[in-house]
Amino acid sequence: MSVRVPASLAETLRAQAATERIPTSALIRRILARAVHEPDALVLTVAQVEEIARRVFRESA
Repeated sequence: MSVRVPASLAETLRAQAATERIPTSALIRRILARAVHEPDALVLTVAQVEEIARRVFRESA
């Protein structure tokens, strides 16, 4: 399965995976599984994820 995401989201996912020292694909599988099996669980909005990505980018520059 392939999914296109905005560059900022892709970078955020890569950074989070690196922080957790797991492959990005493993992180995405975990996020998707939680979203499907725990639909009432707290999830970030696209706007929140993009803001995190912008903050990470600013801090790494």
